[in-house]
Amino acid sequence: GKKEKTMIFARGAGKTTKNIDTPASRRRRFSLHDEDVLVLAKWAKRIEQHYSSRRNMPTPMDIEWAKDGMTGELFIVQARPETVQA
Repeated sequence: GKKEKTMIFARGAGKTTKNIDTPASRRRRFSLHDEDVLVLAKWAKRIEQHYSSRRNMPTPMDIEWAKDGMTGELFIVQARPETVQA
């Protein structure tokens, strides 16, 4: 995408995050490093293998992930069988 906005931590009572314009220099960079992509692919394969074996049939998964903006740590937020097939 165009990466027009960046979500950052906000300061002040009751505020958690806010969206700011993304500087042009950051808009030209990839959001993920190659290593991140490989980790997410490995996790996705393991998740699909797990659910496919439990259901005894191939089970494509819709997997949501997040990356901590401060530590760079990756997380699987949610995984569920795909419900729409192209």
